[in-house]
Amino acid sequence: MRALVLVLFSFLFSTNINLSYSQESYSTIYFYRIKSNADRKRPFDIFINDKKIGEISAEGRLQYKIFSEGEAEIYAKTFGCETTRIHLVIQKNSEYYVKVDGITCFLKEFDIHKGKYDYNNPSNFRKSVVQRQEDISNPIPLKPIQTNRLADFSQTSEVISPSPQAVNKISTPTVVFKSDVDENIPVTKQVNDKTFVVIIANENYQKEVPVQFAINDGKVFKEYCEKTLGIPPQNIHFAQDATFGNMRSEIKWLTDVAQAYSGKAKIIFYYAGHGMPNEKDRTAFLLPVDGFSSDYETAINLDDLYNRLNEHPTQSITVFLDACFSGSIRDDGMLASARAVRVKPKENVIKGNTVVFSAATGEETAYPYIEKQHGLFTYFLLKKLQETEGNVDFQTLSDYIIENVKRQAIVVNQKPQTPQVNTSIEIQDAWHTLKLK
Repeated sequence: MRALVLVLFSFLFSTNINLSYSQESYSTIYFYRIKSNADRKRPFDIFINDKKIGEISAEGRLQYKIFSEGEAEIYAKTFGCETTRIHLVIQKNSEYYVKVDGITCFLKEFDIHKGKYDYNNPSNFRKSVVQRQEDISNPIPLKPIQTNRLADFSQTSEVISPSPQAVNKISTPTVVFKSDVDENIPVTKQVNDKTFVVIIANENYQKEVPVQFAINDGKVFKEYCEKTLGIPPQNIHFAQDATFGNMRSEIKWLTDVAQAYSGKAKIIFYYAGHGMPNEKDRTAFLLPVDGFSSDYETAINLDDLYNRLNEHPTQSITVFLDACFSGSIRDDGMLASARAVRVKPKENVIKGNTVVFSAATGEETAYPYIEKQHGLFTYFLLKKLQETEGNVDFQTLSDYIIENVKRQAIVVNQKPQTPQVNTSIEIQDAWHTLKLK
């Protein structure tokens, strides 16, 4: 018997077989870089737990087969750029889709439906798929999956119905950590049941580069509306990656609410996403995720938005726009159809009881706050709501946002960003005393 055991061990070592890894059971990670004129041309090296597993070129795809199971930290880097890091809990027989954004130097995991659509769309790529797989004789050192870690991710992630090819896939959040404004959100006992909110968070565009952290902006602002401002959940409409039809429908809902409440409703409209100019007449637009920056008819005219919101009397209308309208994007690049020269949009005419907080002047860019994983403007909006528990007048709120965004933009981004507050003539002497709560 002892001789048989020795022979078996000798056989295993001589044939270099690792019993812990089965080549019949594996997961696949699909990395991709979508075509963009503004993308870096250098290839990105891809790392899993600090081990390089391959590289991905501009407009390229990398398909990586992994036999190990466990917790992984994934990132990419190239000359002068290292992306944010995402956390994956890798289980057997699963698929994961990870987008490498060479413009913003950012890594993002998508659910299987969105990821598979992007990955298999030939118009996004010029180069063929590169295939690599884990060397089971020298496996990637993944951390063991902890039960409490799975519970944490299940609570913080959106539920995604698994496909037959990904029955064990666990959706992990794109935002790896929470910033200070994402936690310790003040809770009020007050109920503001006549305040109605539409939040549009457009991050993943079909024809444009993504707007970094826009979804996180919208989700956390929604939490503040519910917990800090005391607005009932049924009074809040949250639209993630809203199409042209979605946006028009949400705007209509607000006008219908205003009509039904006969001047007693308070309206809040929040938008994080791309803005764009009509280069002919310099009018400003909000860009839906299915819109074309080259065709303003596929976008929402800002003047039309203000007119719709003021079709019926209201107690107040507050608009927050974490977007810029010069043709630039959050990371200081340009929209696909924009010229190299930014366009300064003309000022919009504000009517009624309307106050508009904008992230930047017409010719500036609205930057991200990468350390906090929010838009710079939205971060300081949330920070002041957190500090004051929502009990802040508009003058104090605007002074705080303008001062802090101006400072942080210069220190972190080395570029100016100056938030703006615009009001109608009717309330130009009274807007500073208004409050959200």
